Amino acid sequence: MGARSRLCIVALQDWFALDADLRTADPAAERVNTPGTVGGANWAWRMKPSLEELKTHPKLTAQVRGLSTKGAGNDQADPFAHPDFGPGALTPAAQEFHIARKVRDFYGFDDGLFSITGNVVFANFLATRIFSQKMNEKRDLVHHPDQAVLPGHVNAMGLIDEILHFVAGLYREEFGSDLWGRALDFIALKNRTYRDR
Repeated sequence: MGARSRLCIVALQDWFALDADLRTADPAAERVNTPGTVGGANWAWRMKPSLEELKTHPKLTAQVRGLSTKGAGNDQADPFAHPDFGPGALTPAAQEFHIARKVRDFYGFDDGLFSITGNVVFANFLATRIFSQKMNEKRDLVHHPDQAVLPGHVNAMGLIDEILHFVAGLYREEFGSDLWGRALDFIALKNRTYRDR
């Protein structure tokens, strides 16, 4: 789209606006939230067409691909041909992060959710639903509904974790694979300097 960045995030509503059959008559109704306000329609927006319905809009798919593959600042004719996003690189990444054994035992998580490293693995949205259900079974949601663990929140947490890993990887590429070791050495030196005062 004219940018040289590796990643681009576009609101789904913006894509739908390309298709007269998918866009909403009132653009304000597609707003996700209004900063500085609480309640109302904030964070309540939901995608109206199902994935099955979207399959019946090949024109939108063509428009999205067309916009994604052109731009004066883009060296690649197709971003899917980029070495970082080539065949095999576009397969969905499994989201995983560490959960303490004590927590695993308390909630009774199925061992099938965990890798051999002890990290919980969310291969799909069903896994996050099962994970959330196990946590909610241990909570008094009748008296404290605000303590409910939502699958969407767990999924978002997994995505954020994956994004942080990706960004950290890019940072290591740019500043050296020993970056974290140097950072820890720097912190240790600062701590010693502070104690010696």
